[in-house]
Amino acid sequence: MVIRLAQAKRVRFARFSSARYQQLNGTHVPVASHADIVNSMLKVGYASRLDAMLTVGPWRSDLLTALVEGYLRPDLRPTDYFLALEPSERVSMTFLLAQAFTHWAASHHLSVPILLHVVGAAPNWTLAAMPATAKLGAGPVKDKSRPDFIGVEPGGYHVFESKGRSYQPGAPIKSATAAARCTKDALAQVSRIATINGAAPITRTAAVWILRPHELRGYLTDPPRAAFAYDLSFDLRLALLKYYRLILDARTGLGSVYRGSFVRLPFGKRLLLVVDAKLLSLLEALEKPSGDPRPILDHLERRAHVYVRLRRLAYRRPDLSFGLDGTGIQLLP
Repeated sequence: MVIRLAQAKRVRFARFSSARYQQLNGTHVPVASHADIVNSMLKVGYASRLDAMLTVGPWRSDLLTALVEGYLRPDLRPTDYFLALEPSERVSMTFLLAQAFTHWAASHHLSVPILLHVVGAAPNWTLAAMPATAKLGAGPVKDKSRPDFIGVEPGGYHVFESKGRSYQPGAPIKSATAAARCTKDALAQVSRIATINGAAPITRTAAVWILRPHELRGYLTDPPRAAFAYDLSFDLRLALLKYYRLILDARTGLGSVYRGSFVRLPFGKRLLLVVDAKLLSLLEALEKPSGDPRPILDHLERRAHVYVRLRRLAYRRPDLSFGLDGTGIQLLP
């Protein structure tokens, strides 16, 4: 079963002002498993992470699975092995884990099905007419500082900046103090975005994750809006193809199994990829130069209630994880 630890594992949401997200404000006990974090680890980050898996082979997914299982306890607190890593290695691993936690929180708490890395989306940046003015509580806005992620949902776009910090036993700094420092920088980065493909983002969120002995803490903050600096545009069709590229490449492998309205695709030694069969057919249509991304977003919206039921099922099956993007994984022994 998935373990809940009220004191050792907490995610705090603060200053979300829209009616849709106000109920998030406060402290939550996350319910997640190794499979959830592996699922997010496979999907989020620079495009090069997918390129590595598709270029050198599915063993890359086995490596990421082992990373999650080796560095996080079943309740997602860091293991002693993780905390004993040489500092520079621990920094890089904390970076990867924080990205995965942000992807998981965006899906499970904000109901954002797709998270694209800003670099992977290959956007065009146009300086807005108004100079950058930081969000409430942000640090200084730097000219070259930009956020990590674009969230995509049928109703619009979101902006996320992910930061992670880890501390060994005896570190004098408190988790809340460390998070406050990171949040200032993260808010300055999300303050850079005025519009995405012509629309103002629904949220601009700083996501900070602190790992220390016996603790996992998450801090997600979306203060009131101010004036922003850049209008960002990108090709949604190409970005969605890049996001789902792992699925599209895995479909060519042997052993694909249809079960009801879902397809299971073997990937590596430890994983089965699970995908909504209708979504897979829509992605295949999207591969054509004339492909339209809107049917995919519409399908995700129509099927969201099914994906939520599958996610609830996975709460009782720590080897399963399913997301609002219509895909999931099953960890094999």
